[in-house]
Amino acid sequence: IPRTTNPKHLKMNSASRVGRVRTLQKRELSKVKDAVSSLLRGQDLTPPKANFENRHTDILHLFWRSEGGEEIPVMEGLQPGESFDTTTYPGHVFVAYDQSKSQRREFTINAFYGEHEQFHIEEL
Repeated sequence: IPRTTNPKHLKMNSASRVGRVRTLQKRELSKVKDAVSSLLRGQDLTPPKANFENRHTDILHLFWRSEGGEEIPVMEGLQPGESFDTTTYPGHVFVAYDQSKSQRREFTINAFYGEHEQFHIEEL
């Protein structure tokens, strides 16, 4: 059993503080279970996948936006009716532009590890 003599740590880990931790929702419990199972097996979690389907009437250009704000092309020339799949990470932001790059729309990845998220791009 880990022990500490640090008063701050003792207070933060006291029974009254631990008792205030809220009950996890079903999806949160599933995430914890998957993460711990992978950790115990010595495996990495499978990154989420995202699918972008062009339901717009125009050709689209898809970019990934870095944390620094740089937009890096991942799929240029996505024709109407076509789709594009990519491996990504929770919180990543993708930006879709129309052919002339005058209209844009951002998409944030909400999928967790092992999940798949689909975006139907109908309008920008």
